[in-house]
Amino acid sequence: MAITFFQQSKKQKYLLVGLISITVVAGGLVWYIFFQQGQGEIPSFLQLGVLPPEKIQIDFQIFQHPIFQELEDPAEPLPLLVPEELGKENPFAPE
Repeated sequence: MAITFFQQSKKQKYLLVGLISITVVAGGLVWYIFFQQGQGEIPSFLQLGVLPPEKIQIDFQIFQHPIFQELEDPAEPLPLLVPEELGKENPFAPE
């Protein structure tokens, strides 16, 4: 029985050391990326989805296409079906 407790304690110690080391590495990585590379500079791997600060032009010619003009509004949504009464007015009153 004593061996089992010793083994669990040893596993927990290794797990705790591993968790602390992962946290330290992740914290160091975040600190390096956001505070050491350049003040106010976004890291290059985070800039992949950022559009350049250029004026965006939207082409609205699709709205003039005959197929788009033939589209109709969808059918009206069904009305919500709410029952007239749900239970009694005072649920705590005796019947």
